[in-house]
Amino acid sequence: MNFLNSSFQIAGPEDSPGILNLLEDNPFEGRISLIYTRRPDSWESFMREGDEVMLVVDRNQAQERLDGMAACAINNLYLKGKPAKIAYLFGLRLRKEAISRIMLLPRGYRHFLNRLLDKGVRYAYTTVLEENTSARRMLEKRRPSMPVYDYAGDYDVFT
Repeated sequence: MNFLNSSFQIAGPEDSPGILNLLEDNPFEGRISLIYTRRPDSWESFMREGDEVMLVVDRNQAQERLDGMAACAINNLYLKGKPAKIAYLFGLRLRKEAISRIMLLPRGYRHFLNRLLDKGVRYAYTTVLEENTSARRMLEKRRPSMPVYDYAGDYDVFT
């Protein structure tokens, strides 16, 4: 799928350096700034997140770099007591320069949605850090071209 100078593709092991660059050059901003890194092999790290993992990257052909990425871990879980394939969407990153290309995100979601439906996945969930207000504004605003994000609750992580 091409949009301007980009194309969405499933990432492979050869994309590990580009994925790492995208992760480390784009920290979460807010009162707390976080960088989630995945060393030594970022692609392999993503592949260990579920029974089946799709890692989609947005290749900027003109700049010869990755401008965005998102991951999806498909796991066999239980929903209302019955087994179901459920997707966990995570790892969304966009370069600051790519955020202005507003249609990039909906097109990326459509790419994921088509692949998930083909695999029999009908439900997905995600988490967003409370402090990541820019991501929350972008994802929680209802748009016809985006999936509906319904708030399910908070969870705390203790260290």
